[in-house]
Amino acid sequence: MSAPPPPREDLPVTLGSHCAYRSCNDLDFLPIRCTHCNLVFCRHHSSPPAHSCTKDPNNRIVTDGARFADKFNDLLPDPNRLVGERAATDKAREDKSEAARKVLEKNFGKEAVAKLGARSASGTAAGSAPKKAMVSPVIALMKLKQRAKPVDAKTKDVSMDDRLYLTVELLEGEDRVKKAEKELFLAKTTTAGRALDQFATVFGLTNSNNTSTDQSKLLILATVAEPPERIATSDKLSSAIANGGSVLLLRGSGLA
Repeated sequence: MSAPPPPREDLPVTLGSHCAYRSCNDLDFLPIRCTHCNLVFCRHHSSPPAHSCTKDPNNRIVTDGARFADKFNDLLPDPNRLVGERAATDKAREDKSEAARKVLEKNFGKEAVAKLGARSASGTAAGSAPKKAMVSPVIALMKLKQRAKPVDAKTKDVSMDDRLYLTVELLEGEDRVKKAEKELFLAKTTTAGRALDQFATVFGLTNSNNTSTDQSKLLILATVAEPPERIATSDKLSSAIANGGSVLLLRGSGLA
């Protein structure tokens, strides 16, 4: 048997290089050298982003703790700016409160607003159980004015001082079952008879008081009392119901 041929002197002892990326270390026969850090990598980690090259000027990874702290501090708000913003917010809140007080005084008078403020400042007596907050009639009327709708298109032109704001409750039958409720306003000069026609239209009812003797269809206006008191159709509604009050629209109630 012939002996094996001797090794060739012109061949390198080792071929390729191991990837310098720590978690890889694969032997690559065609390694690529990074132009920034001058290390050799396999084809998978040869690009600067692939091996997180620290010499690459385009690499945005923060490796310096001081640089990271500077960037973090830039994200924190300026305490002096926060103090200024808080002061501006407090000033705006005070201005709104003062504007609201002037509006209340204009609509309801200084005396009513002063009484409301005194009641709010008195608070709860020491040692006593907290009481349920009662809504001031002045505040209730103000909120009603914001929500109420006109009884018809013409009433929109009535000035606020000449309006009567009401909560109208529709009750049906002798048991007076509540069917609906609406917040409306009309002119203070409106008679109860005219208001009856307007309310009937708003609630989608037909006022057949003058054409039918059917008591189940009879419509009347009454005060909120027990028993309800019928309001004469010739009377002004504002003489029987206070501004911001409630009135009953009864249908087939049997009330004489």
